[in-house]
Amino acid sequence: MMLLNKIHLLKSKFNLLSETFQENSDKILFNLNKNVELERKNNELESRIEHLEELVKIQNFLNESNINQLKTNERERIKIVKDIQIIVATLKDVYSLVQENVFEHDMFDDDFIKKNKKNNTYH
Repeated sequence: MMLLNKIHLLKSKFNLLSETFQENSDKILFNLNKNVELERKNNELESRIEHLEELVKIQNFLNESNINQLKTNERERIKIVKDIQIIVATLKDVYSLVQENVFEHDMFDDDFIKKNKKNNTYH
């Protein structure tokens, strides 16, 4: 009888251990599946981050290019403004000469030569 009780007790312990093992196995499997899903999401996010980093690099390059183009355009604008100022000054001089009724060819040429030597207004 004692042996029978021991067998029942062992059987009960075995069943308990078996149930515990099964529960733990289920938990491990669940956690493993969860980890696989998290790893997949992590890889997807890493891929997105790499893509965004590339986009940021491209955007920075484009911004730098645009800034350089703006600087070039500003330099060109300044040159054009100076050229316009030269043209306006030339037109004022011509207008003044016409207003003074200076029609002698030699005087007209002398004024141009003087102006050219003075500050290179005329090209």
